[in-house]
Amino acid sequence: MKSQKFLIKNLNSTNKNIKGFTSLVLANRNDKDAIPEIIKIVNDKHERVRSCAIGALGYLKAENISEIILKLISDSSLEVQISALNAAIQTKISIPEQKIKEISKNDDVQIKKLLLKLKK
Repeated sequence: MKSQKFLIKNLNSTNKNIKGFTSLVLANRNDKDAIPEIIKIVNDKHERVRSCAIGALGYLKAENISEIILKLISDSSLEVQISALNAAIQTKISIPEQKIKEISKNDDVQIKKLLLKLKK
């Protein structure tokens, strides 16, 4: 329990790497109690933190995060877009056709592969 509190406290770190990777550690520990705290950092100014946070939420199969996923799929960062698409697949959230068309314009191979998985 003590380590969980320490980890959750690290989500407020000023260091983007500590913040981002802590969300992944919490996810790897399957710490669903950390979901509300991880949600608080999905809009961080650092793309690494946003990417790790949405990746952690997807891994934890967090509920009620479709709005977050839809927002981050259109993020300016390719890394965040990829993490958001992965989270959509992991949580089985459906993406509106208009959003898929918007993302499809991206020429990234990883995005195209994820879109194929999403359509299955």
